[in-house]
Amino acid sequence: MYGSIRARRGLAATAVAAFAVPLALAGAAFAASPAAGDSTPPLPNGTKKAKTLVIGIDGLRFDKLQSGDAPNLKALMAGGVSAPSNLYAQPFAPTVSGPGWSTIATGVWPDKHGVHDNTFAGSRYDKYPDFATRLETADPTASTLVVGAWEPIASTIFSPKVDVRVPTGENDDVAADTTARYLSTGNPDTAFMHLDAVDGAGHNNGGTSPEYAKAVKDADTRVGKVLDALRARPTYAQEDWLVLVTADHGHTDSGGHGGATPQERQTFVIANGAGLPAGTVRHDVRLVDIAPTVLKHEGVRIDPAWGLDGQPIDEIKPDAFDTLRPTLSERVDETGIPAGVKGFTHTAPDGWSIDNSAMPTGGMTEWRGWSFATDEFFTRAEGGQAREGNVRSRNVFAVADSDEWDDKAHAAGQFDSTLVSPAHPVQGKAKVDLSYVTDYQVDGPQTGDVYVSWDGGEPKLVKSYRADTNQVERLTLDVPADAKTAQVRFRYTGTNSRFWAVDQVTLTASGSTTPGGGDPLSGSQIITTTVKSTGALTMTAAGGTVTLPAPELTASGDRLATSGALNTVQVTDLRAADPGWNVSGQVTDFTTAQGGTGFDGSALGWTPKVVKAGDGQQVTAGTPIAPAADGGVKTTRTLGRAEAGHGRGTAVLGADLSLNLPTTTAPGTYSATLTVTAI
Repeated sequence: MYGSIRARRGLAATAVAAFAVPLALAGAAFAASPAAGDSTPPLPNGTKKAKTLVIGIDGLRFDKLQSGDAPNLKALMAGGVSAPSNLYAQPFAPTVSGPGWSTIATGVWPDKHGVHDNTFAGSRYDKYPDFATRLETADPTASTLVVGAWEPIASTIFSPKVDVRVPTGENDDVAADTTARYLSTGNPDTAFMHLDAVDGAGHNNGGTSPEYAKAVKDADTRVGKVLDALRARPTYAQEDWLVLVTADHGHTDSGGHGGATPQERQTFVIANGAGLPAGTVRHDVRLVDIAPTVLKHEGVRIDPAWGLDGQPIDEIKPDAFDTLRPTLSERVDETGIPAGVKGFTHTAPDGWSIDNSAMPTGGMTEWRGWSFATDEFFTRAEGGQAREGNVRSRNVFAVADSDEWDDKAHAAGQFDSTLVSPAHPVQGKAKVDLSYVTDYQVDGPQTGDVYVSWDGGEPKLVKSYRADTNQVERLTLDVPADAKTAQVRFRYTGTNSRFWAVDQVTLTASGSTTPGGGDPLSGSQIITTTVKSTGALTMTAAGGTVTLPAPELTASGDRLATSGALNTVQVTDLRAADPGWNVSGQVTDFTTAQGGTGFDGSALGWTPKVVKAGDGQQVTAGTPIAPAADGGVKTTRTLGRAEAGHGRGTAVLGADLSLNLPTTTAPGTYSATLTVTAI
């Protein structure tokens, strides 16, 4: 039923995609809704093997989860990934539920989704919708469920596109019972459950109170009930469940949130599912990563144009700065940072360096010149100065902070320090793509400039900052003729101003300066299945399952017809001989879900197309084949091909699908396997 990608020996790579084709009165493996007599609305029957449960526990401090009586949540941590992190604070946004849950649902930070308080004024859910809405948009047959003890979860943050939204009036027992019932008797593809009582205990009694600890225990019991229902599903062993747990903010010891204390800024992500290493603690996973993680798991291609701040958890890779975490030191001159918090160093990672030749002597030791620091350390230097808004950095980042450095006497002169990258090879390339996180905050005289030096020559200015900027910067630069290396420099100057934080610096060379070149086109398309090939011809598919709509009568009334689109197939050929390549497809006969007789695969036709071809490639689409014509796609058909001498690079192929059936076709759910082969 579900597709896979595998590599064969030699030059062939085979992609398998499954087509689940529902007809009227299609059978269901689950009841469509909770038990009769229940007032909750019916839930459409899900269509996916990959399923996701996201549990949100309002106001849960991670330290109190770790020390509390929470066996179910701790079992999820032991069996998967746990990632503590910190929220923003004012002036970026307060630590309250509106921004918190909006960040979790949308995968972007408050400066994008626009929610800065619990009134939701200025929200931009039209541009940055929740993950369940994106799933419904990508696949309207998906079954989505949201159960929220806090009313805006179901009414405002998650959109009406969600199949079922159930507010429970701040009643966590009802929320857990409802979610468990839908999991037991329904078939959701993605479910979100919100619990509220921990937050109530924090407000009423404080984050260190016995009442708060009891609320944590009660929440864990409710989570256990929901997990029991999930694992008792009759098809659980055949399903691929990903469970995520998170919180929107923490609480002060005495109770309340909204401010910038470490207790209020506490949050976390727990992820438990296939492929996630058990017992792993990570410092580079943030709240914004939940939404893209769900979408990838559900087979949704994440479009870079969406502007998500998060990434799927399994795609987040440590950078050079992160390697410094084991070597970080405690405070030296800072008094606001508690003793024992290890969070800074001036020792650069391999290949990097810091040029402090223009820095005056003295000043705060921790911040003399560029430093490498963690959020826990950096934000405790002094609150209320926008440091908490450095949300796009992960784990360890580089920072130049003239404000804190100036808090201790130093020799005459301004802060003036340059962070220097390793030399990156660019020989024979035409372009360089430079990307980095930049959080540049101004409160006085300061400058931030980015330079690139080719082959160690005079640095050339490529970007300047003079106003507040908090984003991922992407620059494309032309490589000078005959250049062999490129080195990036970040120079910051300031006089008791604020800071410049930089992270995740990448420099990628692309294109070719030689005739006949044609290196693979660089792109940020995220796919759900990947070919791992030892050869130089590879193929990947943007999804493993295609669901066609229910067939309808044709205008003539003598046939049933439906149509859809093949998940795109990306072919990359790096072979020096450039022999060309051919991609073909062949479908099996359609069978019922139980493996019974269905109908002939010749009923499927397609119209191939070239979605994208690389520079210098000559790629042509295969001939359109109508359903039943000469065996349809049951006979091996060409999807696309590249001529010898013009195949090197990356091309993307697709096809419009069409299916024609006799009106006598029995009702039911049918599937077939389409094998796509590249040689």
